[in-house]
Amino acid sequence: MSLSELQARFVLERVLAVEKNFSELCSAFAAYSRKTARLRDKGDDLAKLILAIGDSEVLNKSLRSGLMRFSSSVSAVGDLRDTLVLRIEKKAISELSSYGNACQIAKEDVKEAITSAEREQQKKKQFERIRERNPRNRQQISKAESEYQRANADAMRTARILEERAFAFEEKKLMDVKDILLNFIKAEVAYHTKALEIFTLAYQDVAKVEINEDLEITRSCLVVDPKYIFVRKISEKSMIKIKAVHFLVFNYYFSSSNVNKIRSLNCHFIFYEFETKVLELHSFYT
Repeated sequence: MSLSELQARFVLERVLAVEKNFSELCSAFAAYSRKTARLRDKGDDLAKLILAIGDSEVLNKSLRSGLMRFSSSVSAVGDLRDTLVLRIEKKAISELSSYGNACQIAKEDVKEAITSAEREQQKKKQFERIRERNPRNRQQISKAESEYQRANADAMRTARILEERAFAFEEKKLMDVKDILLNFIKAEVAYHTKALEIFTLAYQDVAKVEINEDLEITRSCLVVDPKYIFVRKISEKSMIKIKAVHFLVFNYYFSSSNVNKIRSLNCHFIFYEFETKVLELHSFYT
């Protein structure tokens, strides 16, 4: 095996290793991205649930406020996760997936170099065989030697091109791996830094929940005021009687003379004003 062929097979091993490793790395980043996206979706569900619970809380005001703010914080962290997913897809997955085409081109270069090296060896053997069998046939020897020299020059040229492209491939691989990992780290650091700020504020919001104040409101709702029961009974009975008499006054108004209509109209305004006062008293105690 010639030096050119050894070189080509070494490059092929490197290319195949990169193709395998980058494919697995791309799959790993894609799985990581999907997990992060699912976590983002679960965070959105959690934020919606907490928001609904806070919105339904009518007694404990400080708890309601804390839940509302905490829901906003969880939702904000979900937005950060969404940004993280997009960065991973753009800076890692997209870059790694492009190596399938790059590796295919590199393998074609290696294949061409190996073919050229094998052709050189074939022409070399053919030249040596003719020279051994027909040492006096200068024409055949000269022709075989010329073909061997052309094959040798082609093999050297192909090997030089392969060396340059292999070096460029390795350089690009090193730079891309470094950039991909650095971009991933920066995206994670940016996410966790901002998430830490948001969760710090969320912690402070939840810590502001005043348990004693909320319990006092609950306790006040559990205590029944006797005045409330009395006024409610009076107001309900009064409203029934007032509306009944008011109805009779209206009937009398439409079936009476003009003088009686004026009197009944005055009674209407008196009953209307009394109804208003009773409603105000009822609403005050409710």
